[in-house]
Amino acid sequence: MSEVLGYSTFAVHGTDWGSVIGYSLYSAFTTTIRAAQFVFLPFFPPTAEEIAANNITLSEEQKVTVKRSTEWFSTGIAYFMEQENKPNDIGLALYDNPVGQLAWIAEDPRAGTPPSVLDDTAFLTLVSLYYLTNTFHSSLWIYAQNPNGFRASSNIPTLWPQEYVAKVGNLVSYKFHDFGGHFAGLDSPPTLIEDIREMGLYFDA
Repeated sequence: MSEVLGYSTFAVHGTDWGSVIGYSLYSAFTTTIRAAQFVFLPFFPPTAEEIAANNITLSEEQKVTVKRSTEWFSTGIAYFMEQENKPNDIGLALYDNPVGQLAWIAEDPRAGTPPSVLDDTAFLTLVSLYYLTNTFHSSLWIYAQNPNGFRASSNIPTLWPQEYVAKVGNLVSYKFHDFGGHFAGLDSPPTLIEDIREMGLYFDA
C-alpha cells in the first residue's frame, strides 16, 4: 500500500481469514495502519465457562451466540478439521465436481439470518467462481498453512465479548448485530458498509 500505491496511511477490514491477515498487519504496522475493523480475532473465542469465570455479563442475544458456539465447536467444525489436516483429500476429490463443491459449501452452517442476501443464486455464483477458475483445491491450503482461529452478529457461531476485544487493541467501537452472519460482505452489505464508514471517524490521516 505504501510503496506501490503511495498511501502513507490506510485502514484495514477483515472477515474470516481476512481478519487474521488484517490483524497481523494492524499489529505489525502501527504507524501506517490508522484504523482497523475485524469480524474475528486471531485466537479462539472464550468458552461459556471462561466468560462466567471473568464475571462478564452478556445480553440474551449474546448468550444464544455462545450456546451456538459451543454446539458449533462440537458438531460444526468437521469441515475445518478436514481442510486443516487433509486439504488435498477433499481438494482432489471435489476440484472437478461442481455438485460436490455445492454440497460442501452450501451446507455451511455459518450462513446468515434474514435479511441476509445469501440465497441460492449467491451460492451458485460462489461455487461457479471456484469451479470455473479451478481454485477450489488451492483455496483449502490456507487452513493447513495457518491453523488458528469488532464486528459480530447473532448468527456468527463465535463470540468474543467486548472485554476480551478491548485487551488486544485500542477498541473504539464494538457492535453486535441482531441479524446477518459469518460472511458479512455477502450477507448484509449495507450494515457492513455503514460500520466501515463509521471507522473513518477514527481515522487520523
